[in-house]
Amino acid sequence: MKKIRKHIKKIIGISFLSSLIFPISSSCNLIDNIISFIPTDDEKQPKDPEPIVEPHNPMITPPPSNDLGFSHESNFFFGNILKINENEVYLPKSYTQEEKNSALDYYNRTSIKNINDIKEEKDSNNRFYLQYSDPYTKIIFRDYSYHTDGDGNNRYLLGRNGLVYLAQEFKRKVPFGTEVFDLEAINVNDFNVISDKANGLYISNTKNIYINGSIYAEKGFNLYEIIGGLMPTVFHEYMHHWSASYPETALRTSPEKSIDETITINDKNHTPIYYNPYGESHENHTHGSKQYWDSYFANNFYTLLNYDVDKKGYITRNDLEVFDFARAWSPSSLPVESEKFLYRRLSPKSIWDIANSGTVSPENARAVNYGELYYSPSGSFSTDYKKIKYNYSLTELLPREYTKYAFESYFSMNDENKAAENAQKKLPSISWFGIHYFKKSNSSDSIEAAYFSPSANAEDWSKVYLNNFDSSRRQFMFKDGHTVETEGNYAGRAINATMTPNSVFDISPYRYDEVQRRRLGTNVLGNPIIRNVRTINELDKSKTKSRSQEFYDLFLNTMGYGKTISQIYYESDWKWVSRGSVNVDNTKANKVKFAGYLKDKKYEGIVVKDRENNIIGQSYINYYDAFSFFGHKEFDQGAKMVQNNEITQDRQKQINNRLYPGTSKENNLNEHFYSYISNSFINVEDDATIYMWDDKNQNSIVDEGELEDSEINLPTSRDITTTRGWNVKEPVFKKYKVINENGQKKIKIV
Repeated sequence: MKKIRKHIKKIIGISFLSSLIFPISSSCNLIDNIISFIPTDDEKQPKDPEPIVEPHNPMITPPPSNDLGFSHESNFFFGNILKINENEVYLPKSYTQEEKNSALDYYNRTSIKNINDIKEEKDSNNRFYLQYSDPYTKIIFRDYSYHTDGDGNNRYLLGRNGLVYLAQEFKRKVPFGTEVFDLEAINVNDFNVISDKANGLYISNTKNIYINGSIYAEKGFNLYEIIGGLMPTVFHEYMHHWSASYPETALRTSPEKSIDETITINDKNHTPIYYNPYGESHENHTHGSKQYWDSYFANNFYTLLNYDVDKKGYITRNDLEVFDFARAWSPSSLPVESEKFLYRRLSPKSIWDIANSGTVSPENARAVNYGELYYSPSGSFSTDYKKIKYNYSLTELLPREYTKYAFESYFSMNDENKAAENAQKKLPSISWFGIHYFKKSNSSDSIEAAYFSPSANAEDWSKVYLNNFDSSRRQFMFKDGHTVETEGNYAGRAINATMTPNSVFDISPYRYDEVQRRRLGTNVLGNPIIRNVRTINELDKSKTKSRSQEFYDLFLNTMGYGKTISQIYYESDWKWVSRGSVNVDNTKANKVKFAGYLKDKKYEGIVVKDRENNIIGQSYINYYDAFSFFGHKEFDQGAKMVQNNEITQDRQKQINNRLYPGTSKENNLNEHFYSYISNSFINVEDDATIYMWDDKNQNSIVDEGELEDSEINLPTSRDITTTRGWNVKEPVFKKYKVINENGQKKIKIV
């Protein structure tokens, strides 16, 4: 059963206090009555979507307890929350155990004393919801009721316990820096905004994430399973927010570089990316929005993930036959059918060209006639020219690739997949690979059909490694060519099912084939014999060795780790006008928060002076001991976190697989820095000067000799700016940047 879902991102003009459709970066579609024409995405929901708002037979009994010790709401104790430990964040190595404990207590704290402090609220549309604000990230978490049962009880997917749990797991499993303080809220099951056919949505000008969790409702899943199912989407949508905060903020006035040009970290350039969610597939000109990406990031992302490879993958016939279910009773057809697969029709470079170029080459434009291009042996999962334009756009690739790279699944791929067993009882199941479940047929209440929805990490990795990820018996690691089989029919073989080289982990078994014209000698008349010769080849080792550290370093550099000022964030004030449109008060853009990284806690605040040397703005700054943005050394196979009230060995292995600052070849990324953000928004204006404030006499007054600017450093590959993808062409939205002018750090209007 093929899975589909929808998505849109659109850059639309915003005027002062004007009502209009909001722009989006997401994995979903916008409001149904506005953008029903948008092409499908591949972070998918079933073609026949799960009934969402009014289930006919809501489950009245509470879901079973989970392995993390959460009890029924009336008996909730905060001590039962699984705390984040010192190995799950990056703390100063110089800290004593007492200092570490203090930092972790601050990281783990909650904003309520009793679970019933989370009150049920009602919005202007008479919809009920629960709301919890995390005291560390400041993110608001909301869970909207999707149904009211016959007794008048509002049904929630997460409930009060689940909201606190989701906030905790966000801090544990989602990599973030100071940009987290610029995210307003994560909303679960708000179907006034997110479609029931979409998994997730990030709205860039309101700084809100929306999650559709309906697929997990009323199925008897416990809280651990529900959170484990939601988190890949939360992770993915948050990386849209990260992307909108850093690499998508390049200035149009900077020099333009193509994606193939080598860029140094000391150059500020932009690379145009043509984002095309509409997929006009009958012409070779893209009509989507033109985006401006930091060239250093875009170029390195492109090359580290091998999207510059112009070869098509090759898998041997013997290895292909492993995945053909029909091979037991008939000759395998998969080797023949595989020629219709994505990896055999288009190289990574061709895919990139189709998705990101302003003008698609004539050769690649012919792919519009290819029809469906498969990536699962069953043929149930495929893409096409239109979907490639969205799925492989840099806008979408960034969250997908970082999810592949750093998401830590709550389920081990090595655990038994109980989907086949549960299917006998018509019970749902969830695993590393996704969710299997049953629902009533639309044509009959007595017939239940089986559905499968893959997890985000399973589906995207399955475009790298051929595997039956939709099988109800699927478990264990991909056949990546590294591991020799020890049992079964293939004992002694290292099966290599690597379709594409799009991974930063060791992918050395990848092979590609080429047909070359070669001279094989001469015939009896002395004429050369020329034949087409097929060769099987390897990529250069620099392209297939592990590049996980370099990938992590790229993200650290892009987010400005170690820089005194890493980014500025404008004040956001907006409200809904109608479904699909908001009012944005652009006058608030004159106020910003400063964020960055400092070696110590020497400074109390930030001060801004105008050109006449008058203080026009100042703020204290909040320091954070823990750094939470992590990468991975190797592929993550997932882990159940707790068993018998103990952290599992698999979870400990997950934690040990993390990368934090300190392992890089770049010295500036090996130090611990304290994250900070200004406590309040500060007035800025053109030609204003920025200072760090050291309140030496602790009188809370800015005195002579307390301001410092010589130690302020800035990222070198991108600008510090309030420019964002959605406002880049908005003349009404006043945008600022921070520059180094003769040693002073100045505010300039963009």
